[in-house]
Amino acid sequence: MVKSRKIKLDTPQFGWVGEKETRTLVKALGQGNCRFVGGAVRDSLLSKTVQDIDVATPLTPEKVMAALKIAGIKVIPTGFKHGTVSVVFKGRTFEITTLRHDVKTFGRHAKVAFHDDWEADAARRDFTINALYLSPDGTLYDYFGGEKDLKDGLVRFIGQAEKRIKEDSLRILRFFRFHAWYGKEDLNPGGLQAIAGTIKLLNKLSADRVRNEFLKTLRAPNPLPGLRGMKETGVLGHLFKGGKFNLEKLGKVVQLEAGLDMTSALRRLAALITLDEKEAKNIGVRLKLSNRAQTRLVAMLAGVLPENISKKDAAREIYLNGKEVFMDRLILRGGEVSEIKSLLKFAEDFQIPNFPVGGADLERQGIKPGVKMGTILKELETRWVASDFVLSKEQLLKKVS
Repeated sequence: MVKSRKIKLDTPQFGWVGEKETRTLVKALGQGNCRFVGGAVRDSLLSKTVQDIDVATPLTPEKVMAALKIAGIKVIPTGFKHGTVSVVFKGRTFEITTLRHDVKTFGRHAKVAFHDDWEADAARRDFTINALYLSPDGTLYDYFGGEKDLKDGLVRFIGQAEKRIKEDSLRILRFFRFHAWYGKEDLNPGGLQAIAGTIKLLNKLSADRVRNEFLKTLRAPNPLPGLRGMKETGVLGHLFKGGKFNLEKLGKVVQLEAGLDMTSALRRLAALITLDEKEAKNIGVRLKLSNRAQTRLVAMLAGVLPENISKKDAAREIYLNGKEVFMDRLILRGGEVSEIKSLLKFAEDFQIPNFPVGGADLERQGIKPGVKMGTILKELETRWVASDFVLSKEQLLKKVS
């Protein structure tokens, strides 16, 4: 049975409802023809910042397009056959979707039928906290107890969890991602049980979808409870076959990052999965990380910083591996926050010097370009770094036989 109550819209968290762009959109569609739904409503109830806004409407996509055209609003038919069109107002995106139910599901896609039943539309959504609707006049419609679940920090499937997962197996990963961001310690037992019995459906997901969901989970302020659930249900082992998972180390990195205000999903991945350089490269390829992200992941695991590293040694590390990798290795190593903050500040301020010798200098010494020249340059650079970048060009060239 639907529960409804009035929300005070003249509060900061619901300020977006009264923005000119929102009011223009509502006027074009008709106040009775639209309700806000999903993330914007959920996050506003938690006083979180709202970015994009989802709007549900009983109007067909054709009627939505026509109404917005009359109002002079530019529309993008992003998912027209599935009932979705988009509007971008001054950096704010509105996704407007016709009320629908799934006739047949194909993973992330489905054959849909449009209707005008708000509750049926809510019933097709994944979790109760994502099925909260807000009308422009401030009436909150809650069909499945989502508001209480939001307050309790409970991520719960709508209807039968196994059925919802079979409709789209990405919901397995979304369950843990939403718990990481909105849940408290205990995960919903029914959800965990359904996931444990449907793990093989993860094989249907593309690497892109797995990567995006997993990295979003790792970025959460406290991803540990969700990741414990992923480990206990076998999801982590299925995604990273043969991997060994160090939740204790990840916990230390999460705590340290919070104190430093330096969250990195990639660094947390390195902390979570015990990897060597080769395994890190394999996981980077498997998750289809960008070339830059793969290089960074491998680099941060290719070496370990010693305890009580001096600033002279830190300077050498920064020169050889770059500031970003040095910072990654430092946080993965852990230690006293005051020491780490001092070294991070040193890294930020450190001006990486330029090696003073080049190939042209060696050519003037009679050395031709080639393997020998490359070897000599490398040897000279090693001496220069060992001297804490003090040796001059002249001093270095004197060492060339």
